[in-house]
Order: sequence, then structure tokens, then C-alpha cells
Amino acid sequence: MSLLPGAVVAEWRIGKGGNGYHSMDFSIALVSRNRLYTKAYRRVMLDIQVRINQLESVELQCPIGDTVLIMACDEEDIAPGELREMPGKDAVFQYAVGIQAYVDDATLRQDLVLILKQVCEKVPFAMPDHEQYQRIFWSWEGYEN
Repeated sequence: MSLLPGAVVAEWRIGKGGNGYHSMDFSIALVSRNRLYTKAYRRVMLDIQVRINQLESVELQCPIGDTVLIMACDEEDIAPGELREMPGKDAVFQYAVGIQAYVDDATLRQDLVLILKQVCEKVPFAMPDHEQYQRIFWSWEGYEN
């Protein structure tokens, strides 16, 4: 996937630092030509930082990697909701996910939470680790604004 001319990348990186056990880091970048979208992304990421921290606090029973990198984009070559696994190495899982054109902050926030869930379901975690992530997502059900 290539960036469109004039596309802007907004990235949010949350690292947990040394926590004494093996867990997964998550990084999300949004790619869009729409500057309002990338500005909204920065506002929304502050709102869901707590949820990303929850994902990063999972103590993996069967560690398989270190990082999940997600690129959410509204480019024409990836449909909203479409998920593509990107080649990765060195314990990094990379995914590109299509996202709908910017509507408002609340919709963007809900889309990013859904993307986190969709990607976590795709990462080849062992069953006990998938179950830990699933419990977190169940606790988020009904999450709005």
C-alpha cells in the first residue's frame, strides 16, 4: 500500500516500559489526506489511551511477539473495514485497516476501538492470550463517546 500524494500520517505510540512480564506494545497510525481527520485522530487517541493501556497490560501466557502496528487509512485502495496483514519480522505484527471517511470524533473513536478488536482477533495469539484480550473487549461493550 502506498500513501496518496498529500496524505498526512498521524501516529500515536504508547509504550509501557519495563513492567516485569512479557506483554504486547500497540501502535496506531492514521493515514488521510483530510487534515481535519488527522487533527480529530489526535483528540480521539487521548480519549482511548486508557483502553490501549489495558491491552498493553495483558501478561501474555505464550508470548509470540513484541509489537502490533496498525495503519488505519481512508485511502481508496482499501475499503472501510478491510484488514490486510502486512509483511513483518522481528516479533512485529503489522496490519493496514480501511476506515470510513471522517464523519465526527465519536464515529472515529468507535471505529478505532473496533479496529483494535479486529486486529487483536487476527494476531495469532495462543488461546489463553486471545481469551484475555476478549475479556477486555467484552468489558468495553457499550463503550460510546
